[in-house]
Amino acid sequence: MKPYHKLSVYSWKKIDMKIIDATVDGIAKMIYVGGAEGRAVQTGNLSTALKLMVMGVFVLLTLVLFFGLTK
Repeated sequence: MKPYHKLSVYSWKKIDMKIIDATVDGIAKMIYVGGAEGRAVQTGNLSTALKLMVMGVFVLLTLVLFFGLTK
């Protein structure tokens, strides 16, 4: 019984807490930070939205020209 207890404690502390819980917590943190960044961008100002759209089009065109994504 004791070897199974040691194995289960090891699995709980090393695998569950260090790998599985850390992965779930990391994904949650990424979503939270992404939401905070998204809220900062969404000001309701039309000129800000237009500037972001122009920057996005510029980035896409630059990627197409740089990587040659056309066939």
